Amino acid sequence: MPSFFGPGRRDVPTIEDTSLAALLAATELPAGAAPELRPLAEALAELRARPASDELVGEAETLAAFRNHFGRPHAVHRPPAGSSRAGSPACGSRLSSSRC
Repeated sequence: MPSFFGPGRRDVPTIEDTSLAALLAATELPAGAAPELRPLAEALAELRARPASDELVGEAETLAAFRNHFGRPHAVHRPPAGSSRAGSPACGSRLSSSRC
């Protein structure tokens, strides 16, 4: 029976809690952290950074084209919970038919 509390595979390096905490807190990885974490830390830092000035060129036009094509989200009208179709008895009542 597999153990869910212990390491399942020996070829996968374990990641120390201090390394995970550093990744989540956006701080420098501690000394001795697995070298495989360095690209992940760099990618997370790039995702947190502000966009470069040339990365947002055309953003307004792109958003406008998207909204023109797909439209803006709108609320869907739904009848209140527990209500039935107008003029017909609610399912489960004595007056309802077997069509429910």
